[in-house]
Amino acid sequence: MSYMVTNLQEYTAGLSFTLGCPQLCVIFLQYLVENFCEESLLFYMDVTVFRGQKDALQRRSKADVIYRTYIKPGSRHQINIDSDVRSVIESRLKESGTEAQRDLFDDAMCVVYSLLKTDSYPKFLKHTSFQAWLTAFNSNLPISFLLATTFHLFVLTSSVKRRKTKCQSDSER
Repeated sequence: MSYMVTNLQEYTAGLSFTLGCPQLCVIFLQYLVENFCEESLLFYMDVTVFRGQKDALQRRSKADVIYRTYIKPGSRHQINIDSDVRSVIESRLKESGTEAQRDLFDDAMCVVYSLLKTDSYPKFLKHTSFQAWLTAFNSNLPISFLLATTFHLFVLTSSVKRRKTKCQSDSER
């Protein structure tokens, strides 16, 4: 692929490009984990898998997991959706019996996609991990180099964050 990106503005409408590019999606997820806001992308990815389930029982099982993980109030990765969207999903889950329709989470997906596109994604475009990926991508470096660079940046930034957190907690004592 010889697509050159010289202007970050080309990416502002490119969240779908990022989600469709496996190595860039991994970098985006790492960025979100570092910033404690990965739930939206994880939800998006899980719902994408849910929609692809052909077996009704497997789809229902996956729907229950998605509900408990992202929709249920107080859940581990609760996403930021309003109570009306949450209520509709809960009602449809109760009414569906053993089958869950593929469009069950569509309203929540719209909200999450909008939040990713308008909040997390623009910040990611300015982050060093994206800048490094962009430089490597535009230099036509091999994917293995891109992934190694991504992993190295992730480890480095995580290490720095842990040290900052430790220093802050030490100074509070």
